[in-house]
Amino acid sequence: MPDAVTHLAWSLEGSSLAAGCLTGEVLILRYDGAVKHRLCAGSQAVSSLAWSSDGYWLGTGSRDGTLTMLGPGGIVERLELGCWIQSAAWAPDRSILAAAAGNNVYVLDTGGHRLAGYLLHPGRVNHLCWDPTSSDLLAATVGGIRFYDVALASTDPVGLAPSSGTILTIAPSPQADLVAAGRSNGSVIVWRTEGGGATVLTGSKGGVSLLSWSADGDRLAVAAFDELTVWRCVHRDFDTEGRINLPVPPGAPGSIAYHPSLPILAWGGEQGRIGLWAPALSTEQLAGYRLTGDVTALCWHPNGRALAAATSVGEIEMLEVAENPLNLGLTGAKRLSGH
Repeated sequence: MPDAVTHLAWSLEGSSLAAGCLTGEVLILRYDGAVKHRLCAGSQAVSSLAWSSDGYWLGTGSRDGTLTMLGPGGIVERLELGCWIQSAAWAPDRSILAAAAGNNVYVLDTGGHRLAGYLLHPGRVNHLCWDPTSSDLLAATVGGIRFYDVALASTDPVGLAPSSGTILTIAPSPQADLVAAGRSNGSVIVWRTEGGGATVLTGSKGGVSLLSWSADGDRLAVAAFDELTVWRCVHRDFDTEGRINLPVPPGAPGSIAYHPSLPILAWGGEQGRIGLWAPALSTEQLAGYRLTGDVTALCWHPNGRALAAATSVGEIEMLEVAENPLNLGLTGAKRLSGH
């Protein structure tokens, strides 16, 4: 039987697509679907995938606590961190990898040497990301986002963006002037990185673990159970009246992803449904596609001409996108099932 695909990630230059599976296997595929490499990332499901900015290193985390780094020439570094690795993220300007395991965060080089450790956060660390404009590492925890400067010897955070409840995911805007965080109570809080201040966006049902910014930073998509909401941001301030709800089928969303350059939003959900919208223009769906199983991951190719989609029955398909953004079509370019 095919393995369910849990994660997808394109390398920055678009030459390789990594796919993590429920059994702990990772496939690295070419655009045409050929398998370049197979990797055992652990004995349990792949829980995180991350490419380094130079495209040379792939970091993978498993629910069994195994952190694996695959490098040039098939070099593999494998470490046991002891707890489910919820998130992994490479620094934007250096080959160092941060990994969240349970309520601890570790920062390592490509040789597997520990450069820093931030231990015993309140509750599990759900997500990590790097500030693209500094050396700060952001950790989503109970009570807010903690900021760490890995250049310092201190294990204490250099800052805290406080929040009631648990932060499930973090998404800096493309311009890095705003940081959005999805919370367990169904709301989203957005902080301004310069000058402080925050806006709370409410109205979603259930926890918010799926966020995506448009390329110009003017819109933030929020997916929750039975809902896909797009909030408008004007001059770096949110217009709380300027929200739209896009018509998606009932059920839990599997993934959302804004196009890397166009104002096009992709959504995937139950029963293999995939939809594309241009929220700045209309609430009507531009295009749709149907796969087998539930959609578990979506990932745009860096050049924006194709959308990789994966499902709970192990189906991976590359969907090519028509050139005219106002008359979009989706066609299956390559299907890979049961690898």
